[in-house]
Amino acid sequence: MSICPVDFHFQFALDRFENAKKVVIGGHSVGAHLAFQAVTRIQDLRISGAFLSAGIYKLHELVNTKYGRDLALTPEEADLCSCDYDLLKTVKFPILIANCKLESPKLFQQNVEFSQLVKNAQYKEYAGEDHFSILTELTNENSVVHNDFYKFLHSI
Repeated sequence: MSICPVDFHFQFALDRFENAKKVVIGGHSVGAHLAFQAVTRIQDLRISGAFLSAGIYKLHELVNTKYGRDLALTPEEADLCSCDYDLLKTVKFPILIANCKLESPKLFQQNVEFSQLVKNAQYKEYAGEDHFSILTELTNENSVVHNDFYKFLHSI
């Protein structure tokens, strides 16, 4: 049985930047899944926020897809490694969930449900963006995605 091994990598980054007063952990797609796991498992007072973009949190839906088969993902592993939304209900820092309206319906719905269950999360939905274009828009200083992200960072 496999585990979701994020602790070591995020702890390494926190140790590497030991003088940082604040740390925001973020990720996109599966990276959002890993960021979720990190902020719910690593206890470090410098973690001041989380940015989760187009996340894949419930892995069970992937088991019978091409990706799941390529990874030999079993239903048991998917359940073990899926995110438990209840774990974020107790965090004290802000969370920004960025969702793409042009996302696959199941992933779009996962992000909507996640945002509704975690009351301390801000939810932003981008009508004209898909799973990949949202990343491009993060670098476009004139985009709503970019501006929302920087407002979030500056609010921390």
